[in-house]
Amino acid sequence: MTVMAERPATETQAEALERVRRRWESDPYLRLLGLELVDFAPGRATLRLPLTEKVLNGGQGVAHGGSLCSAMDIAIGIALNAANATAGEGPIGQTTTDLHVNFLAGAREGPLTIEAEVIRRGGTLAVGDSRVLDAKGKVVAVGRATFMIIRRRGPAAAGGD
Repeated sequence: MTVMAERPATETQAEALERVRRRWESDPYLRLLGLELVDFAPGRATLRLPLTEKVLNGGQGVAHGGSLCSAMDIAIGIALNAANATAGEGPIGQTTTDLHVNFLAGAREGPLTIEAEVIRRGGTLAVGDSRVLDAKGKVVAVGRATFMIIRRRGPAAAGGD
């Protein structure tokens, strides 16, 4: 997933976070999955995933692993996007370069809660962890993602004058 966002020169942290919220709440893939943005701040995010028919694994009554992977990737992405937006570094983007997920149990009781935290944000790479909890608080999946941080190139770097 690639995210690029313009940051106005005089934007406050609250305005940056509101911009992040608007961007993610309008994301068509989140709406497709039914993901809800519960809470977020620089470096962390919490999402909710209702267990509806569109995310279940055909006839098994458990969440499809792909929907959990997507939710975890998105949660870490939102946490990183909020950290990037409030860092005061100007236009910046990100894209997932690696995602590793361990499924621990079938997710049968929803809604599911997806919690994410950025554990390292460097100059070009960031790493975040995420976990999925069922309605009883049982951890059903854990994951780690690496993101490349994309910095906008200036005219000289892009081959311009």
